[in-house]
Amino acid sequence: MRRGLDRLPNPYSLRVIAVIALCVAALSCGESQSTAEIVLWNGKVFTADPARPFVEAVAIRGDRILTVGTSAEVDGLSGSDTRRIDLAGQTAIPGINDAHLHFVANPGGARALAPFSDMDPPWSEVRAAIGAAVRQLPAGTVIRGTVGVRVIEDPAATRFALDSIAPNHPVMLSTWFAHGDLLSTRMMRELAVGETDPDPAGGYYERVRGSNRLNGKIFEYAGWRLWRRLADRADRQGSLEQ
Repeated sequence: MRRGLDRLPNPYSLRVIAVIALCVAALSCGESQSTAEIVLWNGKVFTADPARPFVEAVAIRGDRILTVGTSAEVDGLSGSDTRRIDLAGQTAIPGINDAHLHFVANPGGARALAPFSDMDPPWSEVRAAIGAAVRQLPAGTVIRGTVGVRVIEDPAATRFALDSIAPNHPVMLSTWFAHGDLLSTRMMRELAVGETDPDPAGGYYERVRGSNRLNGKIFEYAGWRLWRRLADRADRQGSLEQ
C-alpha cells in the first residue's frame, strides 16, 4: 500500500502543473481574441473618420473591427485561420442600411408613360411621350411618368407646358429620387393644390417669376403631402399600384 502512494505526485507538483496549464490557456485565449478572423488588405477602406477617411486595410473579428491601417500593420493580426481578402485596389465601405422607403401610389385608372431611353430623359423626349399617351387614352385619364434632374431643372417644363400638351388629362411627373414633382393644372386640382398656396414646412412650390402663382414644380414636403393624398385616393378607389 505504501509503495502505491509513493507513485502519486506530491501536492506541490500538482500546484505547479495547474498553474502552468492556466497560463497556457490564458495565453492561448489572449492570442485568439487578438487574431483577426477576416483581413481586408491592399485596398481603399472607408473609415468615416474625418481625420483618416481612407486606409489600406482592416482587421475584423466577429462583429468588431480590431484595427485599421496599412496592409503591413493590419496583417500583423493575421493567424493561421484568418481569411485574407486582397481588395486589389478596390474600395470597401461599411454596410449600408436603407432605413427609408420611397412609396409610390397610383390613383385608380392612372396610366404610366412608356419607359424612357434612360433614367434622366430630356424634356423633348418626355413631351413626345405625353403627346403619344394623350392620343391613346380617354380624356380624364391620369398620366404618370418618372423623370430625372434634366426635366425638373428645365425652365421649359412647367404646368403650362403640360396643359398645352394634355389639356384634358391630369399629368404628374415625378423624379425617380422622390424629391421633386411636376403637375399639370388639372392634376393640381385633382390633389387640391391651389394657384397660390403657401409653401408648407419642409417643402416649397416653384413659382412663376415675378408672381405668387405656382408653375407646377413641387419639392420635398410639398410633394410628399401630395403622395399621401394619392395613397388616400387609391385606397378609396380600390386600386394601389407599386
